[in-house]
Amino acid sequence: ESLGFENVMTSTFLHNGEEGNVSMMKSGDVIIEIYQMPEAELGEIRQRKNGHIDHIAFDVDDIDLVFNELKSIKKIDYEIMIFYFLVNVIRYDYVSENFNRVRKIGNYVCKEYGDYLKLEPLIKKVIRRTQYFPPILIKIARTTKRFLIKK
Repeated sequence: ESLGFENVMTSTFLHNGEEGNVSMMKSGDVIIEIYQMPEAELGEIRQRKNGHIDHIAFDVDDIDLVFNELKSIKKIDYEIMIFYFLVNVIRYDYVSENFNRVRKIGNYVCKEYGDYLKLEPLIKKVIRRTQYFPPILIKIARTTKRFLIKK
């Protein structure tokens, strides 16, 4: 906030059974997604010699043009890249409580990228949760869990 960004969303997420924090900070058209991993993960992150940024995203006017330019530069495993892009969309939508979109994208991921889901067991759980439970029940469960954790 001291850099002129406004906190537009704050939530928690589960990673390997522990709770982490995520915030979306906005300034004009720029949105920065900030994660604080659970304590158990921080030791490994602090020991990294190559930095602490796990991913970066850009909003572009013509994604197909940029994608084709990138394809010509370096061999990219497009299938796994698209899978992880969709995984990140599911994560964002889940913490934003956009459960209907999680269900829709989750169904697509299960159908098209089912073999890759073993790489992301928590995403698989999130997808299943949105397939079996109505959004209001998920919201109630999350609110109750947050309340119990704070006690």
